[in-house]
Amino acid sequence: MGKKKHRGLQIVNPKYINQLLSKMNGEKQPKIFSRIERDIPAEAKAALYKITSDFSITDCNLKADMIKKIMFDLGFVEIGCGTNRIAFRKHNYVFKVALDERGWIDNISEYKRSIEFPQYFYKVYETNRQIIVGEYVELVSEPYFVAHRNEIRAILDILSNYYIMDDVGLTTKNYCNWGIRTNSDGSESLVLIDIAYFYPIRNMDMITCACGGKIVPSDDFTYYRCKNSACSMKYNVPEILNMSRFDYDAEDEEAIRFLEADGTEKYIKVSGVNTGEVQTIEKTEAEQLLSSYKDATSFDASSVNIVTDIESYWNDNDDDDNVKKDPYQSLKL
Repeated sequence: MGKKKHRGLQIVNPKYINQLLSKMNGEKQPKIFSRIERDIPAEAKAALYKITSDFSITDCNLKADMIKKIMFDLGFVEIGCGTNRIAFRKHNYVFKVALDERGWIDNISEYKRSIEFPQYFYKVYETNRQIIVGEYVELVSEPYFVAHRNEIRAILDILSNYYIMDDVGLTTKNYCNWGIRTNSDGSESLVLIDIAYFYPIRNMDMITCACGGKIVPSDDFTYYRCKNSACSMKYNVPEILNMSRFDYDAEDEEAIRFLEADGTEKYIKVSGVNTGEVQTIEKTEAEQLLSSYKDATSFDASSVNIVTDIESYWNDNDDDDNVKKDPYQSLKL
């Protein structure tokens, strides 16, 4: 008998909660479990949700201290606290806990983005909106960030074809958004570990300037600008999102196949903007939500026509053809 070949590890689509599998006691079927359910008791999850949803506490630093007490007692180690979420480590996984409503939105958004560019985004396994579980990667240092700026620029250049990106510019304050993943073959690769503010380009309106030129990131990815040199209008991310007329927060409604600690399967619906309770839904409704998923690569940004002659564009596209106006002339400096 020849040597048995082992099936290679495969990435499971986290849209189906990235099942964490383990074979125990020689069972033929793998035992399925959720790390949220296994590592955080029901009473602790309830306490965390109560803290996050308590809008009478306006200081997120105070909320973070309260959450730390709960997580420390469960054996978690803090690895960082941001504006809307606080991150912990346990069993070589990162657990991000929402501090406020924005943190809920960020968790759902990050859960959805993870599957779109697994080579550049850290891997997210599961979420119940309050908590997200992802792979732990080594945070880069500021000197490493500076030394590998060209590599980071190349990654952002690729991602900019599919997303409007916020808070990832090539400034040293953003070095903590990057980590080093150790691959199965021992090699290392740079991955983004905070991907909540990657907004998929959903239509041409959001990347087309009023002059007709294409809106692109600045060279250091700290702001956006019109590519038409005769215009060069500057934009920030909120302005671009408003131009899209697309509700990104409302988009982050997701169906998740949820696994209890005993392996019982159920389906829940979570939303980043929903401040109410998480809803249990039937499998048919969950399948409808899952089938409506639209990843960031579905938009073809190459369909945007870039205007090179701004004067002709404005003269040929007057809002009111019945009103005689002087021909448009760009300012010559």
